[in-house]
Amino acid sequence: MTRFTKTRVGLWCVALSLLVAAGTSGCEGDDPGLLLAIDLKTDFVPGIEFQTVRTVVTGTSLDRSVSLPVSLGDDFITGSRIAELEGLTAGTLLIHVELRTADGTEVVVRPVRVDFDGRLGITVVVTRDCLAVSCPVAGGDASATACLGGRCVDSTCVEERPELCGEPDCTAPTDCAEGSPCTTPVCIAGTCLLAADTSACTSAEYCDPDLGCRTLPTTVDAGPGDGGADAGFACIEAHLGSALGDDVATGTASGDDHVLGLCAFAGVEDASYGWRPPETGLYRFSLVSDGEQVSVGIFDDCSGTSLHGCAIGAAGGNASIPARVTADRDVVIALDARVRLGTYRLSIHQLCPDQDINSDIGPDITTGTTVGGREEFTAETCMTSSGRPAGEGLEMTVRWTAPTAGRFAFDVRAPAFDPHLYVLDGGCGGREVACIVGSGGSARTELMMTAGQTVALVVDGARGDAGSFALTVEAL
Repeated sequence: MTRFTKTRVGLWCVALSLLVAAGTSGCEGDDPGLLLAIDLKTDFVPGIEFQTVRTVVTGTSLDRSVSLPVSLGDDFITGSRIAELEGLTAGTLLIHVELRTADGTEVVVRPVRVDFDGRLGITVVVTRDCLAVSCPVAGGDASATACLGGRCVDSTCVEERPELCGEPDCTAPTDCAEGSPCTTPVCIAGTCLLAADTSACTSAEYCDPDLGCRTLPTTVDAGPGDGGADAGFACIEAHLGSALGDDVATGTASGDDHVLGLCAFAGVEDASYGWRPPETGLYRFSLVSDGEQVSVGIFDDCSGTSLHGCAIGAAGGNASIPARVTADRDVVIALDARVRLGTYRLSIHQLCPDQDINSDIGPDITTGTTVGGREEFTAETCMTSSGRPAGEGLEMTVRWTAPTAGRFAFDVRAPAFDPHLYVLDGGCGGREVACIVGSGGSARTELMMTAGQTVALVVDGARGDAGSFALTVEAL
């Protein structure tokens, strides 16, 4: 794979600049073009559990993003460089390090906030026990928006600033819980990771930190509309078609290990179903059972290696996860548990869009309210003046399709709060193409669009902000 280079002098100068908190380190041999260097340490399995690392940096006059493909065998335990960015301006930076599958689905996202002034190097640690952790915890510290070691920490926490990460989880490897037989626990800057020992598995296997040596996966395409008849869907109890609503599947767990991997567990009776999204978008998969520490995972197929979403209940028999899925292929819904699944009910509901205004144009073309809305989205490409990510409040989504090619303006006016507006290309599962933090009760953005192009308009706000709004769409 392609890697950014790190010279001995460059690394020393970055480390020194962190220690003295100076704008420049003054080292001989400095490369004046290298301003921000970001390394990643993680015990997620590269090439298996994630195929790409995407780094998004916002909060400067020149927002940046970098995507880096990864391969099985890449060393992310000792750390690998994932981004070197130049041309940034001084100020507070919000960094999102995203581990993604080959189709762009987020496996886990780690937010980091830093005060940037000159040369800076940071190491972001992403631990696998953060997979199903949502931060901040309801009723907890609102500033603890990042996860490390399965607990919520302040987003300023990086390896170089351990005092910002709370109490360390370890001081030595013996403090860390053991994983599967092919792993060795390591303690890095107070955080436990599971290092894979590739020599413990055959050449046809890889080391899964939770399950041990597993057969290397092969790509299996279920194909359109085949109902999961091929080997990639041999694990399912039944295919649910494109069913939506409460209790689309019910039953009692029987047999075990239909699906193994992240969000699925060995040795516990489970159940799995095939399902095809009626359209590309965001859906919530909710599991209710009489079991304990249950989980629901959304996978591309029965191999369990390509994950769209995962939720593991801390206690009791409930788990729920939103996941973005596309309409062009089936997915496997795996219902499992750390302890016991038991008798279960599965519900699937479409979360986005809340409204579809087709290709309507005009003033106040639709109205709505974010009061009582959801918190499924957060903006990726802009943040507030206080350094928080935009869109941390309750939101409402509106789908719109361009009637012709041209430039269009989207204007949201809200009497009771300053709205945040961001736009997702292609609909609810698309990438963010525009973002604006409103002021004076208004947020406006403009886009060049092609005829028939669909977008999802997310009307949001800062944490705690909500209210009614009106949306105007204008052809320019």
